[in-house]
Formats: sequence, C-alpha cells, structure tokens
Amino acid sequence: MVRFLLLDNHDSFTYNLKAWVMKAGYQCRVVDHHQGPEAWESTSWDAAILGPGPGTPPHAGGLMSFVDRYADHLPLLGICLGHQALGLKAGSQLVHAASPVHGKRSTLRLEPTMRDMLQHQYNSIAIDTEACHVMRYHSLVLDKVPESYLLLASASDDGTVQAMRHKSRPLWGYQFHPESITTDLSQAWLQLFVTHALRPSLHSPLSIA
Repeated sequence: MVRFLLLDNHDSFTYNLKAWVMKAGYQCRVVDHHQGPEAWESTSWDAAILGPGPGTPPHAGGLMSFVDRYADHLPLLGICLGHQALGLKAGSQLVHAASPVHGKRSTLRLEPTMRDMLQHQYNSIAIDTEACHVMRYHSLVLDKVPESYLLLASASDDGTVQAMRHKSRPLWGYQFHPESITTDLSQAWLQLFVTHALRPSLHSPLSIA
C-alpha cells in the first residue's frame, strides 16, 4: 500500500485532500509545515503531497525546506501552493494572474501526453478529454513551465500552467484542486501520479523519460 505524507500549509482543503487519498485506498499522514525533519521522518512514507495554502511558498513555514530536502530523490506531488513551490525550486517565477480564480471552474487544454495517459488509465470507458473541467483557487501563477518540466495541461481561458511533471524525476504539480467534487475525473489525477511517478516500471510506455 502506498503511504503518503501530506504537508499541511494551513489550508481549509487539507483534510479534503487526505480524504481524497484515503478514498483511493492509500494511507495518508498529515504533518504541519512548521514541523521539521524529525516530524517528517518519524514514520516511513513513499511519496509526499505538498498541499495548498495561503500566501507564497517561501512564506509557508518549512515548505521550501521540505522541497529542497526531498525533491532530488523522493516522489512529490504539489497541489496549488505546492505546485508553485516545485516551480520556484526549478527556476520559474511567481506572478499575479490576470484575475483571481477563487472557486472558478475552468476547462483544461490537455497536452498529447496527458490525453494519452488519461485514455490509457480509463481505456475501458469513453473519456472526453476535450472537455475536462477543474476547480481553481488561486491568484498567483507560475510565469512559465520550468525547463526541467514538461507541460501536461494549461487553462483554456487564460493559458496558465495547470499541470506539469519533471522530465527525469518523480515530481508532479497541479495548480488546480484535483480533490474537488467539481473537478472532472478527480481520482484519476491521483492515480496518474501513482502510476507514472511511483510505479513507472509497471507502466513503461508512459513512464517519466
């Protein structure tokens, strides 16, 4: 069973994320971002989720310290603020979005790699990858996809980076909230990370190159 550590960046959605992970049948332990390595490593975990939160990553407790400590060798999934932290670590900048999108549902523009992964994940049913909607809560965005990452999806309405993965390490970022009941294929976004970041050898055609 996959064991997740969820870094709590003091967001009201933290325990929604925990419920999202546990619904998929995985373990999930929440740790406050003000706690340090002793708490982070008090029990074993296979991957970490960098949760959403207010403000910016450098001012979110030990978020950036966590990324610095583990990004080179352990699987990390960044959501909203966590996604931004991965981008900053890789050299992108954080800028104001054209307009805040707190509680806005947007359509994703999926890159071919992401469309292929979704179709493969659900090859037994028809998936409309041309009309995939997600829930967004943010006013800041990455100015670009870092050079070391691949773009997986952007927002159709404003072109902002909404999903990305590292080219060689098991690091994924979602700017939107995959755990929201208004995000299409909600569980798929977690399963894709598990399949292609945690277990790439089991799915080599679409593993991280």
